[in-house]
Amino acid sequence: MATPTNNRKPGVIILGGCGFIGRNLAAYLVKKELVSYIRIVDKVPPQTAWLNKKHQLIFENPIIEFKSANLINPVSCQNAFVTDNPIDYVFNCAGETKSGQTDPVYREEDDPTDPWTFIAKHKLQVENDLKNIPGLKYTILRPAIVYGIADKSGLAPRLVVGAVYKYLREMMKLLWGRNLHMNTVHIIDVARALWHVATRDDTISQVYNVVDEDDSTQGSISAMVSELFNINHDYWGITLSKLAKMEMSTVVEEVNDKHMGPWAEACNKDGIENSPLSPYIDQELLYNKHLYLDNGKLLKTGFNYNYPKVTKELLKEILDDYVTMKIFPHSLML
Repeated sequence: MATPTNNRKPGVIILGGCGFIGRNLAAYLVKKELVSYIRIVDKVPPQTAWLNKKHQLIFENPIIEFKSANLINPVSCQNAFVTDNPIDYVFNCAGETKSGQTDPVYREEDDPTDPWTFIAKHKLQVENDLKNIPGLKYTILRPAIVYGIADKSGLAPRLVVGAVYKYLREMMKLLWGRNLHMNTVHIIDVARALWHVATRDDTISQVYNVVDEDDSTQGSISAMVSELFNINHDYWGITLSKLAKMEMSTVVEEVNDKHMGPWAEACNKDGIENSPLSPYIDQELLYNKHLYLDNGKLLKTGFNYNYPKVTKELLKEILDDYVTMKIFPHSLML
C-alpha cells in the first residue's frame, strides 16, 4: 500500500483480475472513477474468462491494461509488478473461485482457525507468511460465501443443482439439516470492502471478516432456490448424513453422476454447447462444517453493507445473467 500524492488518483494492480472477485473489483473502481490505472494480471485472458457484456466493456476501458501471467511462477510474479505507471495498491484476488474456496471456520478474526478445505489451508498459510515480511503494508479480508453476478463457485452450484431437480421433476434432498450455517456476502460489498480497507491507515496489518447481516443457513438458501425453480426440498438429517459420511466419496460420486447427466441434457436441449457452470459438488464442501462469521470489526471502521441479506431477487439476477450469456438453459427459468 502507498499513498497517492499531488491529488493524483491511485494506480492499482489486481492479481487474478479476470476471476469472479477481480472482475467485479475492476468494474467497481472504473464505475466510481476511483483510480487512474488498473493492471489486470491473470493466466486466463479476458477473451476466454466468460465475461458478460458489462464486464467486457469494463475491460475495454483505456485505464485497464491486461498482463498475462501464471502467478505460480516466481518470474511471472516479478514481471506482474513491472510498469511505468505508479502503483499504490495491489489486490490479490488470485485463486478465489476454485472448488473448495470456502474460508476457515472462525467467528471473530482472532479466534482459532480450523480450515477444512485444501484452498483454505493454503490461504491461512499465506496469512501467516505475510506477517513475516518486513515492512509490508497489508490488510487481509476473509469473505464468507461470495455470490452475485459472475458467481460460478459460491452459491452457483446450488442454483445449478436446483435447476437439475426441476429438470428431473424430483425433490431436492440435502445432507445434514436446515440449520447448517452458510454465511454469505454479495460481490459488490466485497469490492467495496476491498477499497475501503485499502485506503485507510488504521486497517494496516489487520484481518477483517466480510459477511452480511443475514446469518444465511442451508435452510434459508435452499428455500430460495426451491422457490426460484418451483421445486420441493428436504434433508437427510443428522443420522442418515452421518452414515453417508462414512462412505462420503462414494456418496459424492453417485450424487454428481445423478446431476451431471441431466444437466448436460438440459443444456443440449437449449442449444448450449459449452458452459462454465456445473452441478458438480466437491466432497470437502459437503462436510457438516459451519461457516459462521462475525462482521463487527469491519463495521467499526465505518463500513456498511449495501446488500445486507441474500434475496430471491438477487439470486434471480445471477440466473438472468447466465441466460443472457447463453450458459444456462432458459427453459429451466420458465
